[in-house]
Amino acid sequence: MNWQKFEDDDRTPKDQRLVLITQPSGTPDGAALDTHDIVVGHWNKHVWGFVIADEPNQTPSGAKLVVRYWATLTDLPPVQLRHLDGML
Repeated sequence: MNWQKFEDDDRTPKDQRLVLITQPSGTPDGAALDTHDIVVGHWNKHVWGFVIADEPNQTPSGAKLVVRYWATLTDLPPVQLRHLDGML
């Protein structure tokens, strides 16, 4: 996987699912500065930000991700991805 440092929304792909290294949204404090999550996510035009990839046709929760790094998902077998409750 080839990790890219997140620079801004315009330079990150909008038309595919990505592996994202994220931080909790909002202003991190104390130990939260060192807390990161790795999720599969995508750009959501309705909230104008990156969100966790949900099941098809599911309404997004609206929780935007604070993306630090991203990588494209390549050479995936034909798998079905599902929403994980309680991630954010």
